Amino acid sequence: MITEAREHLAQALATLGVPVHAYSPGTVSPPAAVIVPGDPYFTTLTLAGTSASIGLEVELITSTAASAAGAATLDGLITAAAELLAGTACHLGPVPAPRREPDSGLLTVRLPVTIHWRE
Repeated sequence: MITEAREHLAQALATLGVPVHAYSPGTVSPPAAVIVPGDPYFTTLTLAGTSASIGLEVELITSTAASAAGAATLDGLITAAAELLAGTACHLGPVPAPRREPDSGLLTVRLPVTIHWRE
């Protein structure tokens, strides 16, 4: 159920214009999108366990945190992801402010996505 939901989200974002990783790869070459667990990660919605709410986050990563180009790239990716997820089973939540990763200088943001999954 969780694996299928993660792959469904990756497929919904397939035309985002950057590589979309359903699981965190060893290394990432920005710009990219990486699907990671959200919080809450898994909530059963039925007693039989055939329906669940799955929380994931799409981490969008750009390499130019110190420039307007990096911010513009990230803004474009956020907008494109919202458009791609509209009308799907993937519900985009409120998007937090982007942040600069202190060690790498990358500009990132995590888009919260909830998927209501039925088996």
